[in-house]
Amino acid sequence: MGRGLTLSRWVAGLASVLFAAIVLAHAALLPRGRWDGDEYLNFAGLRDQGFGFAWRRLYQWSPRPFSEAALWAYDGAVTLAGTPLVAPFLALLWLALVGGGVLALWHPRAPGAPWRLTVALCVPAMGLLASLVTEMFYWPMAAAPYLLSTSGIVVATFRLLADHPTTRRARWVCGLALVLAAGSSETGLFFVLGFSAILVLAERRFAAWYALPLLLAALLLAEPFAFRVATATQPLVPDQTYFHRLLPSALGALHDIPGELFGEPFVPGPGPLWFSVGAALLFLGFCLCLRSGLPDPVPWRYLLALAGGILASALGSMIAALYQYGLLCCGRHYTFRHGLLVLLLLVAGRAAARLKLPAQMCPRIVGPLLLMAAASVGLSPRLPGLIGDVGLLRADMRASAANWATLRDPATAPVFYLPARGAVVTGLDWLPGHYTKDDAPWFVAAMLTYFGRMEVDVVPAPPDKSP
Repeated sequence: MGRGLTLSRWVAGLASVLFAAIVLAHAALLPRGRWDGDEYLNFAGLRDQGFGFAWRRLYQWSPRPFSEAALWAYDGAVTLAGTPLVAPFLALLWLALVGGGVLALWHPRAPGAPWRLTVALCVPAMGLLASLVTEMFYWPMAAAPYLLSTSGIVVATFRLLADHPTTRRARWVCGLALVLAAGSSETGLFFVLGFSAILVLAERRFAAWYALPLLLAALLLAEPFAFRVATATQPLVPDQTYFHRLLPSALGALHDIPGELFGEPFVPGPGPLWFSVGAALLFLGFCLCLRSGLPDPVPWRYLLALAGGILASALGSMIAALYQYGLLCCGRHYTFRHGLLVLLLLVAGRAAARLKLPAQMCPRIVGPLLLMAAASVGLSPRLPGLIGDVGLLRADMRASAANWATLRDPATAPVFYLPARGAVVTGLDWLPGHYTKDDAPWFVAAMLTYFGRMEVDVVPAPPDKSP
């Protein structure tokens, strides 16, 4: 093995360590994950009404069989343990995303393994560096659908970029990943519709591994229009330009793409210049790493289908939000689309890697260096917030334990301590005050129902004074 190749392998390994460290640093904040009104409302409904509640929610409001099943299993575990189990549940969802992606792309004995691992870890690390990650990564009710659907999309994308499905095992893996994406969230459903439709047109036939997920996606798509959309009577904003108007919603989504990419929809982002620099570094880094790790070309039809599925998911989520709510909502949707952009750059990099260039023009050491540079664009502003949020861990864990101990004990005065508001995990948007069940906002009333209480004092958590 030449000295240059050995050095490039070490650099690829260093890049993998950096991306793993980004993931683990964010995973350290999992104990800061929190419930909001949705958990209290739905878990209380499941407890009080049983399977009928779960079934009505599935077909009337949330046609997401896999993520709903995960949430109901989670509720059962919480009931048995008598504690919210937020960190273990979120950790399992994170493991599905990160571990599934690594297993789909990385093979330790395969040629180019170091560069494959670099790419497999870079994708979730860059997803975690989005501007606002609280909802998608630290809130169980949103993490279940969006992390599971992202896991399905990532596994299918990685497998198709690594090797087109010529074996039965490969087709099973891709097909099950697509089924998971379609059955976990509407955004995953849109991906499957776009991806499978393009493959059907390109191959002019129906193959079971993508036709069956396409059928599932089409069936699940009918549910929201039959129930969820039909029962919505009020937009979330007074302006009804988009509310329940398909063509204006589609045009509005196209109009909002520049703001989605270069704007600051929720919190200050890197700005247009640094966004463009980061995207360019990612594209070139992916291209060179995949050239080293996956030298065999991928058929164009799979690249086009993946790109079409990603664009259908991103645009579909924007159109659906404008159509159903009258505005682009919410942080979890934006974070999901940020991850889709990372995957789109990956697919574009795989397409560019097909170009025949002399080896001296693209040394193997450059790809991992470019990906590390891209990560630094998002990591440098994120690092102070990460450090600050770690300092809030102890106080948050004590507040959560105190909430469950106090509210479950009818002999104590009901007090609910709000989690600290951090830079990465932003806490709860609940106002402090004294509430009774009859006059409380719906989310506080749901919490009171869950614990069987009639009133509560919502107060900020006391600061951590331990050494």
